[in-house]
Amino acid sequence: MDIKKHGIRPEDILSDAQNTTFVDGINVRKGSVAAFLKNIDILENKSSTEEEKEGALHAMQELSPALRALNLLHYVDFKNKAAQDILESTP
Repeated sequence: MDIKKHGIRPEDILSDAQNTTFVDGINVRKGSVAAFLKNIDILENKSSTEEEKEGALHAMQELSPALRALNLLHYVDFKNKAAQDILESTP
């Protein structure tokens, strides 16, 4: 792989046949970052019910160890306070 010429692509991290990888001992599933972001969409959507928002928060808490293993907060500050708080408070 020629990183200088092509950068890193998703398939360089996980092949199409792979769904998970271990980062710092944490099992990280393909789609974890996208799922976290879609849950933020649910929180910010005015038509989301309280039950949907609670479900989104729960899913975000479950996803947070994987996102922390990826060191996401080193690169991203979330505008959504709940998302930021979840990632900052995860041990």
